Amino acid sequence: MQDPPDAEVARPSTLTRALFIDGVLWTIYELPPQNFDPGAGPSLIFESDSVVRRVKHFPIDWRELSGTALAALWKTT
Repeated sequence: MQDPPDAEVARPSTLTRALFIDGVLWTIYELPPQNFDPGAGPSLIFESDSVVRRVKHFPIDWRELSGTALAALWKTT
């Protein structure tokens, strides 16, 4: 099913990473700026089965970061 022509739907990047942090599996992806948050840039999303965390300030090369460095980004939010 396609979105209506006038709908603006944010879709996550197709590039994701999976990472265990403190025994929980997280899917990590970049989300483009949202229409309801003017002036904001993209967000890095950490999503588990029960929690979603949003990191607003992250390095552009986050896909190349080690698991330890990504976990540190997550824990500082």
